[in-house]
Amino acid sequence: MIHTPESSKQLMEEVKNGSPVAFEQLYDRYSKLVFSIGLKMLKNKTDAEDLTHEVFIEIYRNPYSYDSTRGTVEAWIAVKARSRSLDFLRRSKHDKTVYGDELMMDRITDPGLVEEEVLTKAEREELLVAMKSLPETQRNVVYSNYFQGESHRVLAEKLNRPIGTIKSLVRYGINNMKKYFEAQQKSL
Repeated sequence: MIHTPESSKQLMEEVKNGSPVAFEQLYDRYSKLVFSIGLKMLKNKTDAEDLTHEVFIEIYRNPYSYDSTRGTVEAWIAVKARSRSLDFLRRSKHDKTVYGDELMMDRITDPGLVEEEVLTKAEREELLVAMKSLPETQRNVVYSNYFQGESHRVLAEKLNRPIGTIKSLVRYGINNMKKYFEAQQKSL
């Protein structure tokens, strides 16, 4: 069965209505995605399994945090997985070494990066067009932060810029992409 964004949204609505069968289907559909993001970022199978469990517990407890106007179910779950992975890394006892450039590069095992696993081809193309509409500095920082998993601190060190500047560039980039997508929706 092909999983379209529309069928995933419908499934998520059933989860919101308390359907255990829908939640099980959601888990079956997206647990491999969450696990692969966790494994790529955490480099540990057990941690990736724990992360998958944690993400789906969070979804089960609060399915209403999904807003269909803000993106696909797949992208929402992927962002949750990435965010929880970063939280896990911050909590880890190796906090000081996790953000080193060599270890960060080790975590990025192929140039396809997370978006290749997360987004459908059409969504990737749309995202790339939106990314190209950003000024170069915003585009580079958003890409490094969201798709390569680099923290604001690592980017600030790498680009030799204040962390506040990096945070602003990310925020402006995301807001500009949001405006781009809103304009695209209005033109349909």
